[in-house]
Amino acid sequence: AVAPEFVSVVLGGRWEAATPVIQTLAWVGLLQSLQSQNSAILQACDRTRVLLRYSFVALFASLIAFVGGLHWGIEGVAVAYAISSTVVEPYYTWITARVLGLSIRDSIRNLAGVFQAGVLMLAALVAVRMALPDGLADGARLAVLVLCGFAVYLPLCAWREPAVVREILGPIKRRRARAVAATAQESPSGVVL
Repeated sequence: AVAPEFVSVVLGGRWEAATPVIQTLAWVGLLQSLQSQNSAILQACDRTRVLLRYSFVALFASLIAFVGGLHWGIEGVAVAYAISSTVVEPYYTWITARVLGLSIRDSIRNLAGVFQAGVLMLAALVAVRMALPDGLADGARLAVLVLCGFAVYLPLCAWREPAVVREILGPIKRRRARAVAATAQESPSGVVL
């Protein structure tokens, strides 16, 4: 959602042509981030053979996507890879869920709240982008969009998936509790009782 401004501010104007590629690969990154624990889970469950077979499927699908997309240049490769990932990554989730004895429905249900918050944030960012004045500098535009994204996503996530907020706030609350306990053990003179 913020790729045009991100490219302009962070990478510079000469990278402007890469904006559609970055936008396409952001989708791939999202899909792959959802799979970050699958390899460890399969290894822990002693299913390395399953992991190896999946790796070959993913490699083969990626190669087909890269070769197939070459005809349309780098954007074609990115789009073909995104399509390939859209098929292969959910397959990886299905394999891992099956090993754990879960249904794909359980996996989807576990991600539904975060996904809904993300889609609503995207809609808000599109609306804010359209409302911003054309003359606003890219740096300011990027800052407004990122701050808006946080301001919209966090409450939506708390509403649609409260477990995420508890997971984020858990370490903060534990750190505060330890600090309070340590302070309670000290006497007014600073000597630990």
